Amino acid sequence: GQKLDKRVLRRNPQAGRDSAAMVTDEIVEWVGEADPRPTFTYVQYIDPHGPYDPPEWLLSSERPDIRTHLAQAKNFQHADPFPFGQRPEVNPAVRDQVIDLYDGEIRYVDRELGRLLDHLESTGRLDPEDWLVVTSDHGEEFFEHRQWGHGHSMFEELMRIPCIARGPGIPAGTVVPDPVGLVDI
Repeated sequence: GQKLDKRVLRRNPQAGRDSAAMVTDEIVEWVGEADPRPTFTYVQYIDPHGPYDPPEWLLSSERPDIRTHLAQAKNFQHADPFPFGQRPEVNPAVRDQVIDLYDGEIRYVDRELGRLLDHLESTGRLDPEDWLVVTSDHGEEFFEHRQWGHGHSMFEELMRIPCIARGPGIPAGTVVPDPVGLVDI
């Protein structure tokens, strides 16, 4: 059979550098070296994970300092009895600030993904006959069920994730009304 040319690029975020921007820059450079053979590329942006520190907040003097609150919030994770521990309620204003930071991380990754896709399309690396799938491994819980983060329950906040596909035979704007899962990819 045909010899499989497997090239793997693995990078970890560097201290002091935005992870999503670094990932986009590395992939842009890496695909510039690719040959014309069909390619499978898996790209993972990790930024919408704690600590939430989206770059756009760096431009504002209104950036909340929630480090103390987040340190206290760790006490709410996996409370006893799990998952509905008898803990005091979280200050709604602090919860809203955490969600704003998380949403900022998502907007940041969205911009970087857009930058990557623009580059791939402009260089002929992503054409209408190519497949593109954008998804996530999990959502986040912000004390809706007395828990923070992920990895501890199967609530909707954690299980409902985006699954966006583009490829041959998929009309633009198609919405699948039935639930799908990562296994369907």
